[in-house]
Amino acid sequence: MASLLEADFAALPLSRFPASPRGRVAVIRSDMTIFEAVQFLHDRNILSAPVLDVSKEGSDTWKDKYVGVLDMIKLCVHMLDAMEFRPKISEEDEDNENFAGALKLDPLPTEFATRKVKDLTKKEDGVYPFLPLDQNSTLLDALILLGTFRAKRIPLINGPKGDIVNIVSQSSMIHMLSTHKDSFKVLSQKTLADLGLAVPMPVHSIRSEQPVHAAFTLIRSNGVSAVPVLGEDGAIIGNISARHVYFIITARNKHRLLEMPAAHFLRFTSDIGMPIDIKNTAVVCRAHETIGHVMERMDAAHIHRIYLCDDKHQPVRVISLCDLLAKFVVGAEAGCAMQ
Repeated sequence: MASLLEADFAALPLSRFPASPRGRVAVIRSDMTIFEAVQFLHDRNILSAPVLDVSKEGSDTWKDKYVGVLDMIKLCVHMLDAMEFRPKISEEDEDNENFAGALKLDPLPTEFATRKVKDLTKKEDGVYPFLPLDQNSTLLDALILLGTFRAKRIPLINGPKGDIVNIVSQSSMIHMLSTHKDSFKVLSQKTLADLGLAVPMPVHSIRSEQPVHAAFTLIRSNGVSAVPVLGEDGAIIGNISARHVYFIITARNKHRLLEMPAAHFLRFTSDIGMPIDIKNTAVVCRAHETIGHVMERMDAAHIHRIYLCDDKHQPVRVISLCDLLAKFVVGAEAGCAMQ
């Protein structure tokens, strides 16, 4: 089925891929502080951006100009790690009306306000390799990288000099495919069970009484972006994601939040209101749903993972954007499974 689509994908140049809604591609400068870089990403509601080496800004090749792609989630977890080994700061009472505070990086260890992004690239703390495609590459090339090799985001460049003209991410690819699902009706109408996406797999999760930091331990150690919170009966009652890390490092009562039972944390953050991109509710699906419908739901919710549940609302497995994209490329499933 996927092989029939590959010829069509191979005929479409990435120069025709929809441009970012923001128009200009956001780029982080290597002389920014960590403080500035995290705020830069948050203000634009994006999770990553290419890092430009300002000392080689005038270079003629992209290999010299760009040193990597800074990932906000990994960087925030890195910052959280650093804070775990420091004395607890003086914290305000959580009932104080200013408890959540404005989303400002305050207070943080001084090093984050002075340390430069270029120093992170040397240790690869939150920085992934810069692996672009030329804009004349094909949609199939991008699908192979996203679906087979699990690339999260692919910068598109226009020729050897390497000016970045667009970013193709797993989520933007899902959006594009969902918008044009009539072009692959046969595949889009297949259920998750039909496509082998209902096979049970281990799900990293925490219980409602466990502290919030247990969720971040799983996120960090397993390289996942979120974990479900389970009630006493094993049913999903909520979701804690790596995006919550940003909220915690910008809140005034960091350590108290980290020690909160997960269920309390979910109630508390729901009560005070969270930024639109941070979701406490776990989005779930069933084995009988079609891949086309699941893609539309994930696209509308702006999520990277959805939980497949049984009739008791207990998680059976996680389905990622990569799992869905893999169904459009022959042999891609093996690449997703290895990651």
